[in-house]
Amino acid sequence: MSAQPKDCRAVLIEHGADALRKMILAAEPFVPAVKLTPAAKPAAKKPDPASFVYSAPADAAQELATGEPPAAHGQALRSMVVRGVNSYPTSIPVENVVLGNGWGRRGDIITFISGAGGGKSVAATQKAMAWGLGLPYFGIRPPHPLRIILFSGEDDGVTIGQCREGFLLHSKEITGRQLTAEDLDQLDDMLRTEFIREHVGDKFHIHLAALLTESPADLVIVNPLLSYVGGEIVAKASEWLRVGLMPVLQEHGCAALIVHHTPKLSKDSWDTIDDTYSGIGGGEIANVPRAVLTLKPTPADGVFVVTVSKRQTTGWTDGDGKFVCSYFVKRSGNPERPAWLPVEYDEAQDLIASCRTSRGTSAASGRKATTEHIVTALSTGAMQQVALIDWLKKNCQCSEKPAKEAIREASLSRRIVESYEKNPRGGHALKWLTLSEHADQGVGPATL
Repeated sequence: MSAQPKDCRAVLIEHGADALRKMILAAEPFVPAVKLTPAAKPAAKKPDPASFVYSAPADAAQELATGEPPAAHGQALRSMVVRGVNSYPTSIPVENVVLGNGWGRRGDIITFISGAGGGKSVAATQKAMAWGLGLPYFGIRPPHPLRIILFSGEDDGVTIGQCREGFLLHSKEITGRQLTAEDLDQLDDMLRTEFIREHVGDKFHIHLAALLTESPADLVIVNPLLSYVGGEIVAKASEWLRVGLMPVLQEHGCAALIVHHTPKLSKDSWDTIDDTYSGIGGGEIANVPRAVLTLKPTPADGVFVVTVSKRQTTGWTDGDGKFVCSYFVKRSGNPERPAWLPVEYDEAQDLIASCRTSRGTSAASGRKATTEHIVTALSTGAMQQVALIDWLKKNCQCSEKPAKEAIREASLSRRIVESYEKNPRGGHALKWLTLSEHADQGVGPATL
């Protein structure tokens, strides 16, 4: 047996894999068969759902390649195969819950996404304070005070101190309890903030594992991802999150909240983006996390909405106690004592609905393009459709979609007529729009 691995290695080198395969099949096997085999059990008993064990092919491969047992090369590949479906539970073990009603669990990666300057750092820092005390933030409550490591990749001590004062000042509104500085003393044991920013890429995972080995944590907050990923985000996201971070979290039994940026967006652009895919970095930024939080503005001035994607068991409810996927907040108004203050769900919905109604029905509001705006624009003569859309977007402060809808309505009501002109540069003909009364008088470009 001890000589066979060397013989196999020689055959593999000299004659290739096919020759080695033929030799193994012809001889007495010296490597355990790599297959799924049921564990031993009485024939009359119903099989245990977890009765399959996995013989890792790495064991055989290592012995073939080195002639030494796999123990000398570290741990073999692991697997867990479960038979059937009836054995799975429907409730999460309490010890595995980190946040919400099982929304955040040990081993999970959660992303918190917003635009640059959107208040992510304030929220991330104050989440660490509230959750370290076992109190809710953004309406999400931990089951107990959490041990937290906060990686501060952008903020200094002064910024965190200002977030602390804003949190204390508005603690009653944020958490339901009026806190004092003395109440924060227990965070000396619950919250660690790491300011060193040289550990990026793979070094971050090594450093994190060392910190967790030294002192376990329930939650790791990384603010922001771009400070630690160690390269271009699209190329690095999968390796950093899935290959590097996830095994560390699972080994040490903690969750991670990753603060991340959107691409550059205007306020209106949010309406065209799926929240799950709002973070820069490609599909893995959406695929790896088990839960996604997004902070974005609403049509109501000063009101922001936190939305939850994927897993939705945050515990948020509306005024009737129904579960919802949105939580509304507003800024405290003092940049030196920053905080995010809750806005009642029903109140926020009323503000948003009122804002949309006023913008949609009042021509004086200048927020929606109407046929009357088009008449005004075309009163001096015909315009190309592209130019008219730009005029409506600028003067009505609307996006392209409502501008096109207004043009369509004006055309259906026969207030305007369309004509086409040959494009001197080739390609599609140029579309012109003219008021009906002007078209009757022959005003506008000649049709094709």
